Amino acid sequence: MLALCMACVLVQDRLLNPLELPRLDRPLLAALLAWLLLHYFSLRQRALSPALGEARLAALQARIRPHFLFNSLNAAIALIRSRPEKAEMVLENLADLFRAQMADPGHASSLEREIELARMYLAIESERLGQRLNVVWDIQAALDASLPPLLLQPLVENAVHHGVERCGAGGEIRIRAQLKSGQLLLSVSNPLAAEAGEPHRGNRIALDNLRERLELFYDAEASLQVAAADGQYHTLIRLPYRPLSRQQQSALLH
Repeated sequence: MLALCMACVLVQDRLLNPLELPRLDRPLLAALLAWLLLHYFSLRQRALSPALGEARLAALQARIRPHFLFNSLNAAIALIRSRPEKAEMVLENLADLFRAQMADPGHASSLEREIELARMYLAIESERLGQRLNVVWDIQAALDASLPPLLLQPLVENAVHHGVERCGAGGEIRIRAQLKSGQLLLSVSNPLAAEAGEPHRGNRIALDNLRERLELFYDAEASLQVAAADGQYHTLIRLPYRPLSRQQQSALLH
């Protein structure tokens, strides 16, 4: 850019003053002004990028609106008279899930916390779906692994809402976490409904949301892949394994 500015000024100078000897003071002054302008834009970009990233994260976090809200409330209402202790459990889990949604989206979560939130969600859905919902856990990763908040629960929610719930006989959800070559692999598998074709629009929106959040947190170091095979829908997240720092652990506890 600096060379282009100098060349333009040189050409303009020769066209306007063809009889004078070439001078370097004007091209050098143009290069200096261009460098100052580029430096200003660079500083401005660095100043605004974190704010824009944080605003985008907050917007994506706000869009995580669990589809189970009304179903969970209805399940709690139905249980109040017959099994009040179960109704209390449903409402407590629901409150914890929404409290997690209201947390600062820039603060890191942990694999342990994400598993806890997913279990809370599944406990709510099990009251609604009963024996139609079966869950198998396979956790072979360090629980202190750092994750973006509410990364696992939306995947489990998709598995229930677009998989098990749409199968008349229900089905099994498999949740797996493992470490491989310095990467944390999170996978969720669920049965496909017999009439399922293209992924449901709500499913695509949730997955696009997760992809954007992963990109904001990890850039190109993380990925989200989906595949359908043998009557199963598989979702796989790859991200670098980073244990929570003491500062992050303190922020998570508070």
